This record gives sequence, structure tokens and C-alpha cells, in this order.
Amino acid sequence: MTKCLVAGCSHSAGFEIDGSEDSTYNRSKSFGNVLSTMLSLQAHNISLGAQSNSAIARTVIDYCERNTDVEFVCVGWTEMTRVSLPSGHDVDHLGSNSTVDTYTKVNSRYLEINSGWPGFTDYEKSIMPYWHEFMVKQADILDLITVKDILLLQQYLDSAEIDYVFCNTMLPYRPTRYTEWYWNLIDESKCMWDPEGFFFKYKALGYENPKAQYWHHDEEPHRLWAQELFEHIKSR
Repeated sequence: MTKCLVAGCSHSAGFEIDGSEDSTYNRSKSFGNVLSTMLSLQAHNISLGAQSNSAIARTVIDYCERNTDVEFVCVGWTEMTRVSLPSGHDVDHLGSNSTVDTYTKVNSRYLEINSGWPGFTDYEKSIMPYWHEFMVKQADILDLITVKDILLLQQYLDSAEIDYVFCNTMLPYRPTRYTEWYWNLIDESKCMWDPEGFFFKYKALGYENPKAQYWHHDEEPHRLWAQELFEHIKSR
């Protein structure tokens, strides 16, 4: 069976659906995997928790360059503030993503920096204040990086003749003076942008996951989001 490749951050991986960060069950109930079943495709979930949009684009391209059995791709873009920082040493992203279907090793070359993350090693802790300040003061640059990553992946998948759908798990659709030109090049028929994004949309609707320590939904919002994606795909 050909595959539906599912990529994104922890939301696309289904983190904390069952209370644990990563598990086979969580991925099986994630919106991308549920969508795959609706499309009669085999889900292959390569999402990695805490990844930036640059890492998400890299993950998809790297996998597709090495495999020829991908028929469809579902990408859940994350918040723009995350930074993918080149690293002189390999970074272990597999430890917190133990049930990922395929680990894309290319991402080991980059340290993924999130808002509020203090770092693990002494080196990481020493650089966090600078990058956290950067996220706040240079939001326009990070917005620009994200929309260029989206355009890059769109052009790659179009050239490879692989169908896809893009959605936003946290990313606000926010064209600005600096990014509008790029946003206008994005194929809107292949995108389902929500003003709030997957997490905040269903949080505002009253859905809560009592098992989650962080910002993650349980099965029902994932099922509902998958249904929305399915209807969007069928309507285009």
C-alpha cells in the first residue's frame, strides 16, 4: 500500500493523547494518521516533537528523496517562533520521539530551539537567553523563514508530482509587509489555514485533555481536524 506521509511537530505526532509524550497509540490517533485511513492510504508518521518549520520541511524532503512509495503528504506547520540552529555536534531528537516511523537523521545536524525551553547541556543553557530574546525581537525574520519553508516544500512536492495538504497546528496565517509576496505564491487549494490553528481552535471550543501536561489534545479534536482536512481535500 502506498503511503500518506505525516509530518509536523508534536501535534502531528499526537503527543500526550494517552498522557505520554510519544507512543504508537498516540501516533495512530493523530489527525494525520486518521486522515490517512480516510484516504485509504498507509500512514507513515515522521513528525518530531519540538521541531521548527525548517525542520519539518527538511524532514519531508529528506524522506521523499530516499523513498518512492509516498502518494500523499499531510503537513502540520507549527509556530513561527521556533529556531533551527546549525549544530557542530549531532543532536539527539530520537530520545523524545521513540515511536517515530522513520527518524530523519539529517535533523541531527540542527538544534531546535523553542520558546521557554532552557536547554539540556551547559552549552545549550548558555545560548538560550540570546535566542529567546531573538524570538521576541526578530519575529519578522522568523515569519519570513517560515513562509519560505512552506513555499520550498510546495515547490518540491509539486515538482515530484506528490499530492499534499498543508494545515496549521499553531501557526497563524499572518501575511505582513515582508511576507505577503511569498504568501501570494502559496497554492491555497492545497492549504487549510485556520485563524487559530489546530490546538487553539479546539481549546477555544472547550476541549481539554486531562492527561496532558503540555499543550496537546486527546483523540476527539484529532478526529475532528482529520475530518475537516478530508472534506477540504475532497472539495478542491
